[in-house]
Amino acid sequence: LPNPTGTQAPDFALPTTVGTTYHLADDLGNRPIMLEFMHPDCSHCQAMAPRLDTAYGTYGSQIHFVSVAIPLGSFGTPTVDQVNQFVARYQSQWTYCVSSDDAVSIAYGVSGTPTFFFVAANGTIASAAAGEMTDTQLTQSLQGLLGG
Repeated sequence: LPNPTGTQAPDFALPTTVGTTYHLADDLGNRPIMLEFMHPDCSHCQAMAPRLDTAYGTYGSQIHFVSVAIPLGSFGTPTVDQVNQFVARYQSQWTYCVSSDDAVSIAYGVSGTPTFFFVAANGTIASAAAGEMTDTQLTQSLQGLLGG
């Protein structure tokens, strides 16, 4: 993962699993964003889901959690049904988008899942991480967004 720290998060608009459209630009200026690129069949994404759920319980009122399901190699292109099954399985309560092509992953330089971007409210990427994160790493990244 190239180091995107300090750069502007690329804008995107994608359909969500609940039939709306999530537009990053509409979210900026409100609060920081934890952006996860994932695939519902990815075992590392499945391992991260409970950790993210715990973090969401702590930080969800201050940081907008957004997960983007992306096409990934042999896993193929995720469907809304697949992502909704993942959401139901892990009881995730944040925004899930579904990307049918590689445009957003390419814009962010994502080559695997999960990949995380911690975006400040002004749209600047504060930090990024590829692969599974420990609870401590996740907490440190989220605290960093809040200036703590």
